[in-house]
Amino acid sequence: MPPAAAAVVEVWAEPGDHQHQPTTQPLNPQAQWVVGGNVKFKGRLVVLPEDQKAHNLSANDAATVIYPGSQGDPWWDMNQLCKQVAEKAIPIFEATNPGCQGVFVFDCSLAHGAYAPNALHAQSMNLNPGGKQARLCDTFIPVDDPHIPEERRGQRQSMCFPINYHIPSLAGQPKGIEQVLSEGGIWQHYSRVRFASRLPMLQLKCKECAASAAAKEAEVRAANLAKQAENKGYFVDQEQCVREILGSTNNRTELPSKAKDCCWLQIMASQSDFQAERPLLQTIVEEAGHTCLFLPKFHCELNPIELLWAYVKSDYQRQSHTCQTWKESRALFEKSRRSCPLSTIRKFFRKIDRQHSAYALGLTGPAAQKAMKKYSSHRRIPKTALMDVSVIAG
Repeated sequence: MPPAAAAVVEVWAEPGDHQHQPTTQPLNPQAQWVVGGNVKFKGRLVVLPEDQKAHNLSANDAATVIYPGSQGDPWWDMNQLCKQVAEKAIPIFEATNPGCQGVFVFDCSLAHGAYAPNALHAQSMNLNPGGKQARLCDTFIPVDDPHIPEERRGQRQSMCFPINYHIPSLAGQPKGIEQVLSEGGIWQHYSRVRFASRLPMLQLKCKECAASAAAKEAEVRAANLAKQAENKGYFVDQEQCVREILGSTNNRTELPSKAKDCCWLQIMASQSDFQAERPLLQTIVEEAGHTCLFLPKFHCELNPIELLWAYVKSDYQRQSHTCQTWKESRALFEKSRRSCPLSTIRKFFRKIDRQHSAYALGLTGPAAQKAMKKYSSHRRIPKTALMDVSVIAG
């Protein structure tokens, strides 16, 4: 079936959730992490054993269960997620939904937005050639920048010097921002403009961009610290952690510069080939012929798998008192994660559909919750809800 006529099927994914050991097992304080996916109308992303063999699949279940710890499995990371999507989720989806295009939906997280090590990312480059910087993939000189001479547009551009380069110390080394922009004529253009205006030469990073980069790095470090604390049973205020890392007691975070020519880093990042670069997870999904979407930040209530994990946790905890050993706990968890019936999974999706429709109507906060509760038997929130005083009043 050609792509234009292919049926579209939603596939929802979750980065991971965990079930702690029951309190009756003090000697095994491990956690069970499960990462999986759900198809809107078919439930869990699984395939029968005979179909697994027929399609030569590496697994019959897209979910991945790990038991992390100092003597257990490694903690979940981006490499494991990409491997799971590429080798399990996509092949199983294609085997169970032939001729269909999948829409893979993920939560918006730092891990999901990560780029490949060789992705066109200006922050991975130095101003000068060589040194400690990433080896980016080859690209083409943009054709849409008016500052690039016409004869250079569209030419293939390597981000590293050739092996036989006339300067031996730079042979095979990354070029750096100055060399890359010079090959397109962009460096010369902005240098002439600054000289004609009697302005100092541009820096690699202006003050605004440097402050923005520091804030982003602090957010990443704070998120990692909060995750480590949670794994040990503690709570860390992430916002306070960010302020302490930045050495500031106020809540104000400087915004990045609006200008695209404030520094060489911004000029490099604003080039169309760098702008078109996609996160690694999105690249894997789209290169397989499917669509990748990310939910808005801090809106996990739009992901139906959150409801599924709540169901699994409840089922597990309700029976955990029957387990006397770690082996029994693992067996119970494997049973619990498969226990949710398809009819219940579809109810979870209908609830999420109502949440989507509530936001689409402009309902937020208490009003959205009131509408969700009042129209719980509906597939969506009707427009008449906007005329309901009990809903609008919240």
